[in-house]
Amino acid sequence: LQFQLSRDIDVIAPKPVAVGTLVTPAAGKPAPVQLGGDARMRGALFLRADRLEGTEGRVTAEGNVELRSRRETVLADKLSYALEDQTIHGDGNVVLRRGFDWITGPQVEYKRDTETGFFREPRFFVAEAGARGDAKEIRFTGPDHYEATDASYTTCVAPHPDWYLRGEELEVDNLRKVGTARRV
Repeated sequence: LQFQLSRDIDVIAPKPVAVGTLVTPAAGKPAPVQLGGDARMRGALFLRADRLEGTEGRVTAEGNVELRSRRETVLADKLSYALEDQTIHGDGNVVLRRGFDWITGPQVEYKRDTETGFFREPRFFVAEAGARGDAKEIRFTGPDHYEATDASYTTCVAPHPDWYLRGEELEVDNLRKVGTARRV
């Protein structure tokens, strides 16, 4: 992966180099960080923010942060991205979008390669079902699998829903299109 440290960071297909090689900027030119190994299988990643800082293993962004890949977009006030394990940690007005679906809340931690992590106090929208809701926490437990604590769910279009489902624990298998709620 190649990082250009500026207002925007573009991650492109890497040239084979040693893991963690850092090229220091000269005469105001961007400093690319390249990772070898399986990094080239992760795809393009684009990062934009008002302020960017980076080391060999981590990029930190603040102010109007936008992290985009082919599959998802993350917006936040502050975001940290660990290069080696592909972990995103976002704080403040975080939005995670995939297609037309979105989750928003104050904090997210998400591993891109395993699709695991959590979202604190989220609100969400699922476009395919026209559904929305909120939870105390959503946990990503793998590709297309989610768990939520103290969650509500509705497809009612009214601002104050005429009906909703609320449960202490909710599990969703999006591949099978099955949700299971406990203590509803």
